[in-house]
Amino acid sequence: MKQLLVKFRLEQYGTCLAIALAMSVVSGSPPALSADKKDLRQREAQRRTQQAIKQAQAKNTELEQANTELAAQLKEKEQSAAEILSSLEGSTRKNKRLADDVAREQSRVAELEARLKETESNLLQTRTELA
Repeated sequence: MKQLLVKFRLEQYGTCLAIALAMSVVSGSPPALSADKKDLRQREAQRRTQQAIKQAQAKNTELEQANTELAAQLKEKEQSAAEILSSLEGSTRKNKRLADDVAREQSRVAELEARLKETESNLLQTRTELA
């Protein structure tokens, strides 16, 4: 009984396969449609690829332009920083010179104060002697 059932199923399967094969031979359009679909998919994929390439090139151009602008700005900032540094160095030299001048003047003031005290002392002594 089992063998008979398996044989019947194989015959059914063979019949279905034969019908499907006959349908595909008789109707030639499904393989053509399949090839058209494949061709259409390839063209669509190619179109998307071309579009992606164009977008990437546009973005690359945009980034290169931004990079050029940033490089110019950086150069300006570096030049400005160099000018500020030079000015700062000049100010530092001037401040040092002024500090040296102040120190010299303070030394002179201290010396003059000492001479004044000595002169006042001598004057007081001379007055005492004359009195």
